[in-house]
Amino acid sequence: MPVRIPARRTPGDILAGLGALVVLVALVGGVPFALLTLAGPPISPELLDIDILTSNVGTSTVVAIMVLLVWLAWLQLFVCVIVEVYGGIRRVGMPARVPLSGATQALANRLVSAVLLLFTAGGGRADRRVVRAARASPDDRRGPCGAGRRGGGDGLQGEEGLHRAASAWQASREPVGDRGEVPG
Repeated sequence: MPVRIPARRTPGDILAGLGALVVLVALVGGVPFALLTLAGPPISPELLDIDILTSNVGTSTVVAIMVLLVWLAWLQLFVCVIVEVYGGIRRVGMPARVPLSGATQALANRLVSAVLLLFTAGGGRADRRVVRAARASPDDRRGPCGAGRRGGGDGLQGEEGLHRAASAWQASREPVGDRGEVPG
């Protein structure tokens, strides 16, 4: 008996996508706006003075260094978001890793994935293709050259075929090994 996959998104999916969009806009646009209005540019005049290396460090210098560190953290998040958006739009699977940004890239991945799922035109369309392939009889499926296959074999039928097709589809989307390399 075939399993039906709902074609519509649930209200929870829509709410999660909208929440991720708000958080993403706040992090990518709100943080630099707040930093510019409250703390000033990333590199303040205190940090441009060469005497900072030999003189006593005051509170303004410490604040300037902390502001620079926050700007660098925001830049790292922004690069992670760009990499994740590029990977999500191009559907390359696991996007390139940004050096020294494990947790930051994981956060960006979750936010961007939720937003992309919200705005994709055919949400769940690939899952429906798996269901259609599982429902098809061996006579309906075509070989690589377009010729129909006849007879028994490993035709996907019923619920067992659906589970095998779905697990094969899921396995094709997961990286091989820990970081995408082939285990040796």
